[in-house]
Amino acid sequence: MATRLQETEEQIQGDIERVRSLVAAGQHEEARDISAATQRLIDALRSKTKKKRYNEELEEAGTPLREEGLLTPVALPEVTDYTKIEGVPQLVAEIGEAMTEGFDNQAKALDFSKRMARRILDLRLSIVNRKGVPDLFSNTQAARDAAKAAYAIAGKHYREAHPDMSEDDAQDVVEALMVSVWNQWSEVLVNFLDNLDTEPELATKHFPMALDAYPDETPSRAVRALYKDVGQPLPLMGRNTKRRLERALERARKNGDEKKVAELEQKLGLDQKQQEELPANPEATANTFVGQLRRDIKAAEALVPLIPELPEDARKELREAAEEAVTTAKQIVAETL
Repeated sequence: MATRLQETEEQIQGDIERVRSLVAAGQHEEARDISAATQRLIDALRSKTKKKRYNEELEEAGTPLREEGLLTPVALPEVTDYTKIEGVPQLVAEIGEAMTEGFDNQAKALDFSKRMARRILDLRLSIVNRKGVPDLFSNTQAARDAAKAAYAIAGKHYREAHPDMSEDDAQDVVEALMVSVWNQWSEVLVNFLDNLDTEPELATKHFPMALDAYPDETPSRAVRALYKDVGQPLPLMGRNTKRRLERALERARKNGDEKKVAELEQKLGLDQKQQEELPANPEATANTFVGQLRRDIKAAEALVPLIPELPEDARKELREAAEEAVTTAKQIVAETL
């Protein structure tokens, strides 16, 4: 049994062929009407790939109509009061009622995206970048590949659970989830950093070098100071929070509320101000990383006698890691000369 999507696509394909046949037969008025109806069906599709393909096919089929100006919209008087349009008030009421359920679903989706963003944070905390700190910005290939693999697994399971869904539509769902998770990422990161002050054990676990470099600072300020030292400043305000403040500021300006404008401008400038007020101690940070480097070298030395017993894959991986370490070591030597 064909799905609704399959039936819609079959109708689109059939209508495009009808437009092509009617144009060839010189029945341009009828072709124009069918073309307009087909365009509405195409616009209702979710898949961007399919929309593009069908639009191109419809455009090619209707080329003579466009050349004769039959596809040029006719200017009609604008109706400004929707309540005067037959059937529209009823549709508005029905949509409003239906949206109530949608809000509940959206709230659940929002909560899910936040939880997934937190898991992505766990992933990034587990991977150290070239700066010697957890890869919170996903700068390493390992972090990017790991996230990509997680989404690929999710997409595979989703397609298996929905065998009637096309590949394009399934991919649209996966991409929508990726965007939703990304939209929550900075809020989740900021909350995590702020909570380090009440959960110092997390700072000890993931950022011991920050606590060593800035022992007199709170854990959250120590971590932010460390990342600032290595050229990767961390946000003090999430993107969504910033957008909300910017929208409120725009409304206050339109309303002429100068007191509110000043208050919101101060809040929006707080992020930059607090960044500037973070302590800076590159020397302490460097000493911390030197200590870490020495410990890593000791660990590597202990590994040397075990190399002959390692399987080929493990030796290859170790060799690549060692070559990368040598490259970094040469850069360090060059910078200190």
